[in-house]
Amino acid sequence: MLLAASLLASLGLAEGATRVLRPDLAYAAQSGFVSHRYRIHANPRSAVARKRHPDTGIEHAVIHNALGLRQHREIPWQKPPGALRIGVFGDSFTENLRLPAEFSFSEPLDHLLNATGGRYEVLNFGTDGYGTDQVYLQVRDEGRGLDLDHALYLYFENDLRDIMADGLFELDAPGESSPDLEASLALFRQLVLAMRAEAESSSARFTAVLVPSPTPVHNARIAELLRGEGVEVRDLVSSLWLGEAAPGAEQAAVLRRRYLGLEDARAPLERGG
Repeated sequence: MLLAASLLASLGLAEGATRVLRPDLAYAAQSGFVSHRYRIHANPRSAVARKRHPDTGIEHAVIHNALGLRQHREIPWQKPPGALRIGVFGDSFTENLRLPAEFSFSEPLDHLLNATGGRYEVLNFGTDGYGTDQVYLQVRDEGRGLDLDHALYLYFENDLRDIMADGLFELDAPGESSPDLEASLALFRQLVLAMRAEAESSSARFTAVLVPSPTPVHNARIAELLRGEGVEVRDLVSSLWLGEAAPGAEQAAVLRRRYLGLEDARAPLERGG
């Protein structure tokens, strides 16, 4: 009895210390992930959770549809005739659990594109905590089967750290995996090229979108690395994340030019490939 009481007290103290010293882990504990055989963890399917805004504490709904996408509507497995599908892949910057859907990336983009009169489906594959390795597996295992026309990979600098921490892949020869920047970059390069190959094998146009970094020189190096391999790279301008601006045709035109590479915002979108 005394041993059990001591153990419970120790666990209570450990939890209290973790809450005080590592408040950033609280959200991970409430993530609602499900285990995955290959990708370590994945989003739940057909699930609704309540999350709190990290600053205001106000609750909002986080909905994952039957495909495990953070989406406020169901997306059929088979693409409807005449629709253009855009898959957005990445980590928490893509999934954006911490804010309501209207402040996310994919839902406003879906709304704005459909407001132009066409038929579009923007699929949010984002999964909190994913590195480039897990995103590659997701593109391979889920993205290819959904007949995407565009595949956007939103990159943030912590993706490099996640690659090495996950330990899902090792470098092709020559070289051995090690937790240094050069090894991470080499493995990152291989994974992005494999990701592009998977997307293009199903006729999707692949684009790497760089989320603004606290160290701009890092993104500059990533852009140089990927462009040197012929990968299309674009920068995600934070001002285009629709916070206070009301959705409208002007914002839709900006988004179409910025993310889909259209010089003429009025030009019809075409299937990638």
